[in-house]
Amino acid sequence: LLDTLGAQLLVSALATARICMSTHFSGLGTAELAASMITAWSRVIVPAGASVSHGYACEWSRSARNVLHRRLPGVCVFTDIRSRIVNLTSELQAADEIDFEAAKWCVMNSDVGGHAHCAAHGVQCNVPHCDLDASGSPCPPWSRARKCNKARRRVHKDVLLFLCWCRIILHDRPRLIIHENVIGFDVGLLRELVGHAYHIVECQMHPSDVGFSFVFRPRVFCFL
Repeated sequence: LLDTLGAQLLVSALATARICMSTHFSGLGTAELAASMITAWSRVIVPAGASVSHGYACEWSRSARNVLHRRLPGVCVFTDIRSRIVNLTSELQAADEIDFEAAKWCVMNSDVGGHAHCAAHGVQCNVPHCDLDASGSPCPPWSRARKCNKARRRVHKDVLLFLCWCRIILHDRPRLIIHENVIGFDVGLLRELVGHAYHIVECQMHPSDVGFSFVFRPRVFCFL
């Protein structure tokens, strides 16, 4: 009976799901590719299937943006997550290391802009509201491979980008968020910054969990 009810709920959800997705630190668009695979898979079960549309991506790397433009024709690709944080100083952006508490106060108390420079259209575009955000924030502060001193992880310059993402999330309030990083990521920091607004479930996963047994890149996924 439970299996039957579970299947019925899944079919019902797939038949009605209409989701607009955003990504930050978008890279080559693998989250968007996964979303398109979910859409295709759902249509095997339900003729109408789920619909995942792409609201926007955000990526600093020009070469990665070139791939995103081909993968997401006509979709906004914003160039710098920091540009939406209104009160962010140039000195803080240029620092090799940050004063974590000062940066946290500056970012988390800042206003958030509703538009940003879009590489796809060459102008300032409005940032659309999205139901789902799937983002993998920069991993150097937490990566064991880089041997970042544990006591100094929060002062790493890339933590500023994570702070900006958290502030944007609290402003935009997507219904569901998927955050990905390496094993060693400080989930406590995520709880500290957005835990008052979201319920957070942590899950450590390996590529072999979904069939890629030849890849060893364990990750921490947080579902908000």
